[in-house]
Amino acid sequence: MTRSRLALPAILCCFVAAQTVPAAALTAVPKIQRPGIGAGVVLAQVRETPVDAMAPQQRLAYIRGIQEALAAHGYAPGPADGVMGPQTVRAIEDYQGDAGLAVTGRATKELLDHLKFARPEITRGQPALDLLLVEDVQAELARRGYYSGDIDGLAGSRTRAAIAAFQQDVGRSVTGLVDQGLLDALISADPSIRARRPM
Repeated sequence: MTRSRLALPAILCCFVAAQTVPAAALTAVPKIQRPGIGAGVVLAQVRETPVDAMAPQQRLAYIRGIQEALAAHGYAPGPADGVMGPQTVRAIEDYQGDAGLAVTGRATKELLDHLKFARPEITRGQPALDLLLVEDVQAELARRGYYSGDIDGLAGSRTRAAIAAFQQDVGRSVTGLVDQGLLDALISADPSIRARRPM
């Protein structure tokens, strides 16, 4: 009886040890270094849902959505035809690089989510902006009736659409981009220049 009582804890210890997960198996998801930020800052690589694993119609819709979103952000994916051609792959790689994501060139559900919801938005050819400059531009656009969104310092799609409308009305190159020259033009433009419809 005494022997079996002593043997039981030993058996339990062996069982628990066998069930313990090795430390190596608990390693975090691989991390990537984001270009342009401090060396000590890393971003976890997100588990991806590639469109290749989807049903044909769903795959087509996702690729088309990615192409349309890339174009709206100033990248050049080619026609929104749902086909992963070399131009679309290149545009995805450019966006991923600018956004600090792993550069894979793959179309995924997470990529479309990032294109739609990441804040601040990543826009091709648009350098990191001073929030105060963007706020000043938004305030001037609102004063002239071009913009009706929040004065939040984020150059999102509504801000860019309002800028483009103003640029068109005053005969400037339509870029939709924020810079000091745009703010100067807004301040100095004829007071009669006002939006027909706010963005």
